Amino acid sequence: MIRSKFIAVLIIVVLLAFGAGYFISHHNSSSNNSTGVSNGKTVDLSGQQLTTIPESVLNQTNITNLNLSNNQLVTLPAGIGKLINLQVLNVENNRLVSLPTEIGKLKHLTSADFSNNRLMGLPPQLGNLTQLKFLNLTGYKSSPRDIEQLRIMLPNTQIKSS
Repeated sequence: MIRSKFIAVLIIVVLLAFGAGYFISHHNSSSNNSTGVSNGKTVDLSGQQLTTIPESVLNQTNITNLNLSNNQLVTLPAGIGKLINLQVLNVENNRLVSLPTEIGKLKHLTSADFSNNRLMGLPPQLGNLTQLKFLNLTGYKSSPRDIEQLRIMLPNTQIKSS
C-alpha cells in the first residue's frame, strides 16, 4: 500500500517536473495554428519581456514554429542553430543588434521575421537558407547592399524591407 502511494507520488512529481513546461509551451498543429505549419511543435513566447531564450527551448529540436516577437532580446544565442527542424521564426519587435552565424544551420526555415529590430548587419550565412520563402527585414537601416546580396543569394525568397 505504501509502495503504491510512493509510486503514484513519484509519477506526479515526474509529470510536473517534465510535463508542465512542455504542456504550457506546446501547441499541436491541430490547435488553431494560423502559421500554416502542419506537423510539429509551436512555441509561442511572444510578449514575455524575455532578454534571453530559455535553454530548455533551444534543446527542443522538434520545434517547427518559434515566436519570440515583442520581447527584449538583444541577440539570438548560437544555440538557435540546434533547432534543425525550425520552419518559422518570428523575432520581430525586439532589440536585436546582430544575428548569430548559426542561423545558417536552419536549413528547413521557410519564413523568418527580423523586422523592427536594431540589426547592424546580416550574417552571410543567411544565404544558406535556400528553403526560405519569406524574409522580413522591415526597419533594417544598415547597408542596403546586404539586402541586395541576399536577393542574389536567395532568388526564390520574397524579401520585405524598407
